[in-house]
Amino acid sequence: MDSPPCQQQSIDLSADLSPYQKFSYALNAPESQRQNPRRFQQFLDFLQIKGPTVEENVNSFYKLIENNGSRWLEVELLKFFRLQNQRAERKEISTETIRNYLKPIKLFCQMNGVLINWKIITKGIKKGHRYSSDRPPSIVEIEKMT
Repeated sequence: MDSPPCQQQSIDLSADLSPYQKFSYALNAPESQRQNPRRFQQFLDFLQIKGPTVEENVNSFYKLIENNGSRWLEVELLKFFRLQNQRAERKEISTETIRNYLKPIKLFCQMNGVLINWKIITKGIKKGHRYSSDRPPSIVEIEKMT
């Protein structure tokens, strides 16, 4: 007897993963695995999502997005990054640090299918200098060293 033909079924493997698991799946480098959840938690603290673990907080955050929509998230992101810009102006953090807060939030949204217009968010983020403040030594300084 012939066996029944195989039917292809589309299986959504991501349906069994929590929003945090999808986010952590994309964290390949050990340094990213260490830093990104901590940086993400700072945004969650801003939103006053404070549970016992980062994983629970991230999953609660996703439920908030489901309930309030991506427009709500865009507004909250603008508020958060405005605060970070103010911190940079007060020299509490460097302007380069601000982008480090963006990375885990953006990755989370990408991994969980949350559509955000990132151009709107990144337009207002202060840009830092990516060069060092070193200068070559002068001839006088070289002579003093020898």
